[in-house]
Amino acid sequence: MCACPAILSPALARGVGRMKILPKNHSIPRSHPSRMAALDMLRACALLSVVIYHSVQMSPVPLPTLSLVTTYGQYGVDLFFVLSGWLIGGLYWREMQLDGQVNIARFWGRRWLRTLPPYFVALALSWGAVRFSRGEPFDPGYLLFLQNYDERIPYFLVSWSLCVEEHFYLVAPLLAGALFALTARRYFWITCIGLLAVSPLCRWLEWNRHPAMDFGYIQTATHLRLDGLVMGFALSFIAIHSPRSYGQLTSSALPTLAATIGGLIAIRMIGGPTCFALWPLLVSIVFAAVLVATSTRKSDDGGWVPWSAVALSSYSAYLVHPLAIHVAISLAAGNSIIYWPAAATFTMAGTALLYFAVEKPAILLRDAYLPRRALMRGKTMSCGG
Repeated sequence: MCACPAILSPALARGVGRMKILPKNHSIPRSHPSRMAALDMLRACALLSVVIYHSVQMSPVPLPTLSLVTTYGQYGVDLFFVLSGWLIGGLYWREMQLDGQVNIARFWGRRWLRTLPPYFVALALSWGAVRFSRGEPFDPGYLLFLQNYDERIPYFLVSWSLCVEEHFYLVAPLLAGALFALTARRYFWITCIGLLAVSPLCRWLEWNRHPAMDFGYIQTATHLRLDGLVMGFALSFIAIHSPRSYGQLTSSALPTLAATIGGLIAIRMIGGPTCFALWPLLVSIVFAAVLVATSTRKSDDGGWVPWSAVALSSYSAYLVHPLAIHVAISLAAGNSIIYWPAAATFTMAGTALLYFAVEKPAILLRDAYLPRRALMRGKTMSCGG
């Protein structure tokens, strides 16, 4: 099952907080530093793959040969889902471990202040463009992140992944807290595996029930696209609560990656409902294996690496790049020589404008009014959020 790219995960990948280092015998992988070069590189790769995929897909001059390669960029959204689950899970499970409970209202408030202001500004721009160009009426469902359940998403197509993530942010803390309270810690991973089966099973049941001609429900509904988020959230639980098991996962990451790629090739050959049901799950496992192999690498916190700027502004870039590409198409009028530099220029300019005018001030506002709680007294370490 192919998914149109979408980001949101970058929204979770930034911010600075302070958390206590656990005693040595409870140490965990340094998986959530504020600026971890390896994870920044994954975010940057995810964003660039999405932007390049859309740029080639929407090019005024067809590029069929190049499209054979760039079409895989659409799976950048799956990487972002895994990263989002990992990072939001890290924040949740650390607070649960160190404080014994999670302040859900604060947790939601920090997420919403982080993600909603840029989203609503980008939504206004996107709807304004389609209202001007084709008289498109406004869909109130966009205000509640319901558009990913439309049979056809009318505009601002990339917002579907934001819907999935916002739904996940809303439900995951409540569900995780309940399951953690009702399940013995050593058996919690079994529950996670059960949750991982939800989306593949739903996709199997949905096979051929909805037309796939238009981009909408069958590709974007939340219950059909939870694989990466659940997987990342579960991995962060293992990293924090069972470092030894996480170390075993790290040592088996590359063999798992190779085996899963083989599985993707096999189910693509099989096709049908098997491929439809299992493809996103296996793609998420590929990116989870890459994350696990990467997350324990030492972080270069002493210097600024080139992809850090891309990762830092990736949320804004994701939100504005489709509109920037459409503007470039209108300006180029079928001339690819004009289209490519125009698309790049408008995307970078739009990203900078949205980041510095909306996203960064929203982060500062969040940190001013909803600062991270001091979870425990003692020595602290930086942690992203």
